[in-house]
Amino acid sequence: MIVLPISDKALEYCESVYLYLHQMGFMAEVDRSQGNIKKKIRNAQLAQWNYILVAGEDEMHDGMVNVRTRDMKILGKMRVDECAQLLKKESPAPSVASDEFYKKAFNPAAFFKDSPAESAPAAKDGAPSKAAASSVATKDASDRNFSKKLDEIEKALATGQ
Repeated sequence: MIVLPISDKALEYCESVYLYLHQMGFMAEVDRSQGNIKKKIRNAQLAQWNYILVAGEDEMHDGMVNVRTRDMKILGKMRVDECAQLLKKESPAPSVASDEFYKKAFNPAAFFKDSPAESAPAAKDGAPSKAAASSVATKDASDRNFSKKLDEIEKALATGQ
């Protein structure tokens, strides 16, 4: 999505809207170019931005943006946080292929006891994934092997071999 300030007075507000949306995980930009708003909207359409958020002084004072789609469907003024919620609802859920692709991804919870719980991948039923469980088992086995080797080295050093 792109955020378009109607005037220079609204530019700082549009940048704060951009930062909020970016923080929420959206790909967004601010149009800092000079020109009238009709030209900015037309350029955003030609660049095929899915959502065009327009803000002027009125929107700035109310904490709102005027939302349009690429095909010029005007959704109207809405609060920035409500706009973000609306767009989050429209994003598709991860696919089975996506889940399959990321099942072997690094899992900090398998290595670090103080890792936040949400970083551990879970199956759809809430149980830890098989990949997470196997990485924990592999780590435990490797810890045991390391301890065993360390004991052997210490014994060898103690006996002078």
